[in-house]
Amino acid sequence: MNKELEEALYTAKERCKGNTIIDEEYIWDFEEIFPFTTENIAGYIDYFDLQDKSLLTVGSSGDQIINAAFKGAKDVTLLDINPYAKYYYYLKKAGMLELDFTKFKEFFRYNSYPVRYKTNVEMFNKASYEKIKGTLKSLDADSYLFWDELFANFSPYDVRKHLFSGAENPCYVLKENNFYLHNESDYYRTKAKMKNLEEKFITENILTVNLDRNYDNIWLSNIIYFLEEDELKQVTDKFSHNLNDDGQLMIGYLYNVSKYNADKLNDSLKLLKDYSPFFHSFTSISELKYNNDNCKDTVLIYQKKK
Repeated sequence: MNKELEEALYTAKERCKGNTIIDEEYIWDFEEIFPFTTENIAGYIDYFDLQDKSLLTVGSSGDQIINAAFKGAKDVTLLDINPYAKYYYYLKKAGMLELDFTKFKEFFRYNSYPVRYKTNVEMFNKASYEKIKGTLKSLDADSYLFWDELFANFSPYDVRKHLFSGAENPCYVLKENNFYLHNESDYYRTKAKMKNLEEKFITENILTVNLDRNYDNIWLSNIIYFLEEDELKQVTDKFSHNLNDDGQLMIGYLYNVSKYNADKLNDSLKLLKDYSPFFHSFTSISELKYNNDNCKDTVLIYQKKK
């Protein structure tokens, strides 16, 4: 067992016992796995050319990778400070490859499935895990060892409660913001594309990571909320150098941009004036959840010119 897996298993077990592991990631809640995206990926994904292109993305739910595969991306790298992100992605991929649409949702949903406001008792159920674990092992041995150890020693409830964020949107929202959950047909289309996807993983902080290659697209998700102004400039400077010509960098995802601090946003734009970033707005998560059409989510994008 390698050192990274050994440390991840140790902290995961301690958390599943209800113990607190205090570190930098804990302070910012970066140690939690997001079961599904909290972004409207379907709302912004068509602003990016992904067909047969490369993508570097942040996102511990793995949904950025899965939706990018649906749109034709063939080369995707997940960059996340959370060491569990890789293991969860492979659990999700194994689930997609082996489970039908209904069984997949039963296995991965916790809140409001299949009945709204009711806990899903089929989450991480043993029968489905037995069906997918052989594929999980063939995809990534470390991910198999991680989940096999946890599911053997802790209840599904304890794993879900202590390792995952409680931010799990209702079924009707996830259906709208994830292509692979739109319907059964799109689920199977995504499954077919996932078989040939080339994934890579980097477990590091975006402020300190040094990349050794360029990408056609880079998505930094909602990291913008956690950065100071000088860090925002530092991150934009860094990742702009890792874009191919005509590549696009999502500098930040803003939930309900009308509530974002206007002064801070203007200061950020001034700071990034050399990049001439532009906004794209689309249906917000709040609008999907509460039918509030006054809300818009927005992505701030820089495009690298030749």
